[in-house]
Amino acid sequence: MYLAIGDVVRDRTDMELGTVIGRVPGGCVALPMSGGAARLIAPYDLALVARRKPSTSTVSGVVDPVVLLVGLLAAYISGNSVQVLGGSWLLMFFASTGAFSFVVALYGWIIRLAGPRRFRV
Repeated sequence: MYLAIGDVVRDRTDMELGTVIGRVPGGCVALPMSGGAARLIAPYDLALVARRKPSTSTVSGVVDPVVLLVGLLAAYISGNSVQVLGGSWLLMFFASTGAFSFVVALYGWIIRLAGPRRFRV
C-alpha cells in the first residue's frame, strides 16, 4: 500500500480514524493523537479510507488557463500547417487533436511528478 502524508487511514484494531503524519524507519506509520503525541501503527493494521487531495492554489488557478490557451495555440498552428501543406481535413483534425493532447498531457505529467510523494508501507 502506498501512503502520503495527509492520507486518511483507519486503525483496524480499534477502528479509529487518523491522518498520516509520517513514517518511521521500522516501517510503522505515525498517526496523531490528542495532546500532540504520535501513535505508531504497523502497516498491516491500517485500512486506507481517503487519499489526500491537494488544495488548489492561486498559481494553479493562473497556470491552468494558460496551459489551455497554449494547447489551443498548438492545435491551431499544427492544423493550419497541415492545411497549408495540402493535407485533408481528417489529417488536419488529427494533427490539431494530437498537438492539444500533447500539451495537456505534458502539463498533467509535470503536475503528477511535482505532487506529493507516496511511500510504500
